[in-house]
Amino acid sequence: MPDAVFSKFLTEALKSASWIIKESIKDDEPEEIFFLEDQIIRAFGGGLNGAELLLREFEKLLKAHQSSKCYMPTDRHFQLLDRVIRLHCGLYNDGTWDPILRYKRKKIKELNLESILDVFFWDTDYDFSPELALEIINQRKGLSDTLDISSSALASSAGLPVDGLDLRMEEDNPTEPIDKGTLDYLWLGLEEDND
Repeated sequence: MPDAVFSKFLTEALKSASWIIKESIKDDEPEEIFFLEDQIIRAFGGGLNGAELLLREFEKLLKAHQSSKCYMPTDRHFQLLDRVIRLHCGLYNDGTWDPILRYKRKKIKELNLESILDVFFWDTDYDFSPELALEIINQRKGLSDTLDISSSALASSAGLPVDGLDLRMEEDNPTEPIDKGTLDYLWLGLEEDND
């Protein structure tokens, strides 16, 4: 489970992603979800239906994140989380994102994206290049088992259309908590909070 500081960041990032998608639907520009690559938008069906499906999935991720239960995201969900975390770390570090995060009454000056990804995204098979993923799929015949890459991860990387299994989050019972130590993984610097 993430700590309180990262949890607040992720909650705000997921709410923001949902808002961006809602605005693109309202403006009748469902293909203009700027923080997602075109291949991801197309994989979710493109157009209005695809934007509505993406919105449902971001809302599902937020609900799962805020639940007292633990859920395991699918490769497709990890891909979406990766994009929204990258976007919001960049916005936070540029100073264009509120709210300011705090730890022990100190402002977090800058988020450490690489460290966050290392802690929470231990398996990034969903992020092969589309060309490599398609090559593996085409030559597959047992190759993915040898490489220990799921079909879902390859489909995510290749930008293939989503199916029901790609979006089915299951309740998880983790046997080991994430060892976050002193939470240093989250930031690159703290400063006194005079507010």
